[in-house]
Amino acid sequence: MIEQRRFSDREAAHRAFNELYAMAKQRPGRQLLRLVELDPEWRRQLRGAFHGDVLREIAEKAWIPVASGIRTRYTKACWKELFRDWFLPDGFESTEDLDDYEYAEFVLQSCAFAAMELGVEFSINERTDPQ
Repeated sequence: MIEQRRFSDREAAHRAFNELYAMAKQRPGRQLLRLVELDPEWRRQLRGAFHGDVLREIAEKAWIPVASGIRTRYTKACWKELFRDWFLPDGFESTEDLDDYEYAEFVLQSCAFAAMELGVEFSINERTDPQ
């Protein structure tokens, strides 16, 4: 079972830790409490890349055999749902529930599957840093 709390100030962090610690004490076996810093801008960029270029290229380049000699392609929405079903960690219902590192791992697993199992070759779009 995965329990997580999001907070943005010290008081909320203290309450979140106390709640999680109390739950962990009641459960048998060992527990892990983890603190992860979230970066909204990095997450926005990663989501944009996944929902944009990554899913678009998979939808355009992945051909799936459906019958003898017949192949088909699926939409971005179909691939997103499939990857969510396959790669979303147990205890999570949505990619919105993942922290930044878990979401990055989800995107990496999706890309690796597309490349290794479907033969998708991703193009590399070099983007200039606006700094």
